[in-house]
Amino acid sequence: MKNRPVFSLIIPTRNRSGLLSILLDSLLVQLFKQDDFEILVVDNASEDDTRKLVRTFINKNPHIPLRYLYEPELGVYAARNKGIRESNGRILVFVDDDVILHPDYFKVLENQVKPLQGLFAAGGRIIPVFERQKPPWLIKFFMPYLAEINFSEKIKVFPEKTHPFGINMLVSRSVFERFGLFEETGEKHGKELYSRTERRFFNRLRQENIPVLYFPDLSVWHLVPDQYLDRKYIRLQAENHLLAVLIEARKKGKKYLRRIFWKELAKWPATAIIALYYLFSTQWEKIKPVFQYRYWQTKLIIKYLRKPKNYSSF
Repeated sequence: MKNRPVFSLIIPTRNRSGLLSILLDSLLVQLFKQDDFEILVVDNASEDDTRKLVRTFINKNPHIPLRYLYEPELGVYAARNKGIRESNGRILVFVDDDVILHPDYFKVLENQVKPLQGLFAAGGRIIPVFERQKPPWLIKFFMPYLAEINFSEKIKVFPEKTHPFGINMLVSRSVFERFGLFEETGEKHGKELYSRTERRFFNRLRQENIPVLYFPDLSVWHLVPDQYLDRKYIRLQAENHLLAVLIEARKKGKKYLRRIFWKELAKWPATAIIALYYLFSTQWEKIKPVFQYRYWQTKLIIKYLRKPKNYSSF
């Protein structure tokens, strides 16, 4: 009987066969032990040629241990849960269909992740790749809302108040055996990249003292379309993230909300200093976005403090 694989790479996809094709091509340069891997493409009720694309790829590349799955229930977490149920690996790796794997991606999994045992989760580096040129007004504060993750060059625990994104994350099967599958409510909708489901999932792991690790060499390039390079879109991501923080703080007590408010006010002098740096370094197009970002955050905190019940459905 064939041994169970160590890793199951789960790729949910819907109506993006062009992007999925690029991801599948990045599998061809990976060096790995075939017995250690299985790859599952979960077609989330696509209406394009996704099925044909995957079938053709399988036929042309029989050495790649890839399977096609179909999930009629719409939603990225329904698709991920389908992959979890159908997979066999001890460690489940999740990537989105709009990434390109670094050529050493599987090698890093073999060398750095495979030795881990027990309950754990992890994520890797996510490098945004823009459809065109990166706009000059795109300041560093905005990059996490475009799913950038780039903390350090060393393996470490994920920094507090951050967590892996489904674009590039992995979870030991034993975690799902203990806590169950992903929630299929609070899904991402429309243009939203921010996921409340992922935030709640990783917060629960931390509450249970389950390590959430960062692997800098586990890298993907994330393809960012032009429509995401819009200040209204970035503001939506920033506000969704902050609302989740405020709701969690309110559950702990009013003093935690007040603490967030006073910390926010203390950030305004630092914002002014950053703006001065951009002024003297002739990066003038970044001055307005710096103040915009601080204004968005402060305004939302004040609105929430006044009427928190208005956001109870978030």
